[in-house]
Amino acid sequence: RYLKPWDPKSYWTYDASWANAGNTPFRLYKQNQHEGGISSPMIAHWPTGLKTEPGSITNQAGHLIDFMATFIDVAGAKYPNHVGERKIDPLQGKSLIPILAGQQREGHETLYFHFGTDRALRQGPWKLVSAKLGRWELYNLKDDRNELNDLSSKNRDRVKSMSTTWFDIAKNVDRLGNNALKPVKDKLSPLMFRKDTSGGSAQ
Repeated sequence: RYLKPWDPKSYWTYDASWANAGNTPFRLYKQNQHEGGISSPMIAHWPTGLKTEPGSITNQAGHLIDFMATFIDVAGAKYPNHVGERKIDPLQGKSLIPILAGQQREGHETLYFHFGTDRALRQGPWKLVSAKLGRWELYNLKDDRNELNDLSSKNRDRVKSMSTTWFDIAKNVDRLGNNALKPVKDKLSPLMFRKDTSGGSAQ
């Protein structure tokens, strides 16, 4: 049965159907490592620091790991190698300051992604991605940002090399446990693109 939106027993839910539609033209949605799940706009407001024209847009890629490097850069601080006797992992990100200054920044050689059983690795225009432990898919984002043309069968050596890199980072940098390091399947996993909520999801 349907409830009024203000009823304390009701709730709002986006669900898979609208999540897919909301990320058009990108594929899938939050939790997945396809572009619909990881490609998010960043809105920067820094009156004394931004050197770009108000309202300007750049398509340079950044990552969550870049924020630490940016904050250290802004503060003029030095990233530590040790805290007491504890060794600190090397800084993974790159400062966003060149982008905020309106310059071209040298991008990451490799970008790693992981959430649950979804994985991805980006090197230059190439992106390797797996959803729900499904087989690896390979896309050239320069030519195919919407991830429509899977090139994995034509580039098996690249798939092997990039997947090896993903597992190396997952194990030695992200330090995932064995349960999260399972190999992918040899076929795509079934995914939810639409959820029938015709009976009402707020009850």
